[in-house]
Amino acid sequence: MKLNKKLMFLSVIPTILFVLISCFYIIPKTKENIYLQKDIQIKNNVEIAHSTAEYYYTLSKSGVMADQDAQERAKEVIGKMRYGSDGYFWIDNDQYINLMHATKPETVGENRSNTQDAKGNYMVKNYIEGALQHKDSGYYSSFWFPKPNETEASMKRGYVKLFQPWGWIICTGVYIDDVEKAIAGEINGIIMINVLLMLISLVFAYLFSRKTIVAPLQNIIEKIREIANSGGDLTQRIQVSSKDELGELADTVNDMTQNLAQLIRQVAVTTEQVSASSEELTASASQSSEVANQIAAVLTEVAAAADQQHSTTNHVVEIVENMSQSVKQAVHNTNLAAERSEQTANAAKDGVISIKATIGQMNDIERTVINSAGLVDKLGDRSKEIGQIVSTIANIANQTNLLALNAAIEAARAGEHGKGFAVVAEEVRKLAEQSETASEQIRQLISEIQQDTEKAVHAMDEGTLAVKQGTENMNATGDTFAEIATLINHVTDEIQRTVAAIHDIAEGAKQVASSMVVLDGVSDETASKTQTVSASTEEQTASIEEIAIASDALSQLAEKLQLEIVKFKV
Repeated sequence: MKLNKKLMFLSVIPTILFVLISCFYIIPKTKENIYLQKDIQIKNNVEIAHSTAEYYYTLSKSGVMADQDAQERAKEVIGKMRYGSDGYFWIDNDQYINLMHATKPETVGENRSNTQDAKGNYMVKNYIEGALQHKDSGYYSSFWFPKPNETEASMKRGYVKLFQPWGWIICTGVYIDDVEKAIAGEINGIIMINVLLMLISLVFAYLFSRKTIVAPLQNIIEKIREIANSGGDLTQRIQVSSKDELGELADTVNDMTQNLAQLIRQVAVTTEQVSASSEELTASASQSSEVANQIAAVLTEVAAAADQQHSTTNHVVEIVENMSQSVKQAVHNTNLAAERSEQTANAAKDGVISIKATIGQMNDIERTVINSAGLVDKLGDRSKEIGQIVSTIANIANQTNLLALNAAIEAARAGEHGKGFAVVAEEVRKLAEQSETASEQIRQLISEIQQDTEKAVHAMDEGTLAVKQGTENMNATGDTFAEIATLINHVTDEIQRTVAAIHDIAEGAKQVASSMVVLDGVSDETASKTQTVSASTEEQTASIEEIAIASDALSQLAEKLQLEIVKFKV
């Protein structure tokens, strides 16, 4: 696609965008505005009719006219009011009775609460109820109603408002198809404007691009083609008077041509220098080839020495690695010994703590046994006292028994008068015998308790001696454990010093091994680099020979280039 067509296409894009905006924004917005204008129009017309009714109502209130005459006059005036091609008014009251209709006078006086439009909607009932609910603002309603002198119903947009003093619903409306016709006219106008703008933009873009862009570009192209087809004439220049980008392009091409001419002149001079330098390069290449052969021989000897050093270094590295492994094992064993010593020291410390706790418990046991022995001694003393009391009770029981026997004898002597006393004496005697029997049992128990108490006291004494001996032994054991813990701590410290020394030896071995590895790497690298340099030297020798050949070829090319440069006119 040529540039002028591309420019025309670019100029059409804004027009296409404007058309799209018109289709998706301006046209819908225009349609919305027309509907809004129609709503405002019918509302304003109803307001005029409403003001007319208000005027006659004022006349009736001021006494100029009777109220009925004022209503009739208002209906007459509103019925004659027209707007647009078929705009008119009608009036219903709040009881759904039609009071006036400009195009259908036959409906006057009818109750239209059940009147339906072509779609079955109760249109009168709907807009009257809407007007009653919106007393101040009025009410918009849509319904189907025939146009004047037509029978087929058309959709109508109506506006109604209540005139409260008389209970009137003043109504008017516009037919939607009339609104659609107005919208279609507006849309057609917008489309025509868009088409006209597109045509104008195409013509303007064609003329503008051809005069200001395409023609100067063609001039530049022709000049470049002449330079290309003139056999190297670099003295031609492009004449463009514009100061825009095309002028800058022409100036840039002129500068490029001038720089190219300068470059050709420099190439001519350089070609002569290259021809002379190529001869010198050929001579230098021969000398460099001889030097490279000598360097290759020396490098072969260096490589052999590096290989010998590599073998020796590997042997030393193996010895150092073996020593490092032995040191690692020694470090491991020493660490284990240190851990075991530390564990033993901890166990000894725990044993000292346990022995101290045991000594405390033995002391507590000793005090408890001594206290128990004292209590048992007191228990023996109390048992003796109880034995004495029991002996006293037994004596009292014997005396009571004798007294009861004497009382029974005296009661027998008294005959009938002493029977009651004899019974009491018998009971007292029985109690005395029971007391004597119980006292004997208590005495026996006390005797056994005293024997057991003596045994317990003896056992307590022996236990006290054993506890004292155990406490002394535990104290001695605690001292021994403390000495063991101290010795183990000393041993642990020595082991840790040994571990540190072995670690130092291990680190030294690692450093020696690392140094030997580095030395081995250096030997390998030296041998490798020597071989590489030797190979490079051989390659350099071959390259020098190739340079000599290339130098001859370069000299020949320089001569050919001089012949070609002569053709350019600078």
